Amino acid sequence: MVTSAQIDSIVKESITGTEIFVVEIIISSGNNIVVRLDHPDGLLIDTCAYISRQIEAALDRDLEDYSLEVTSAGIGEPFKIKRQYEKVIGKKIELVLKNGSKIVETLHSVDDIGITVSQSKTKYSKSALKKMPKEERKIVENEQNKPIKLTWEEIKSATEHIVF
Repeated sequence: MVTSAQIDSIVKESITGTEIFVVEIIISSGNNIVVRLDHPDGLLIDTCAYISRQIEAALDRDLEDYSLEVTSAGIGEPFKIKRQYEKVIGKKIELVLKNGSKIVETLHSVDDIGITVSQSKTKYSKSALKKMPKEERKIVENEQNKPIKLTWEEIKSATEHIVF
């Protein structure tokens, strides 16, 4: 049976010197191999085809019967690794937290502990803010723009927020 380590080694050799990164490698019990890749600027189908040919050249069909799919991580699919978050810094992401909350915020930073997003929602309309005393309005506006730090343990899933 083909192993994830084998496929990972072949793929990493094929993408050395590029910004392409492995999101996941799935191998089912029937040797159905799925390799999901990504790149900061997106991934071309020709690149996926090239990497697929590299994998096929390295495996022996006489020894192993397998199916192979090399694809880019899909738009709207939940992020699986830290690099996918790094790819969208400065953009809006949709988060589902383990406490059940769902939020859409701008991603500011990513580190080993978690992520930092902006708190952009306020319970006050623009006209209500204008009517507030200056000191109170400053407090509300500062709270509104306050960054929120979330640990990896708090995040159930995250995707890039796509607006059509």
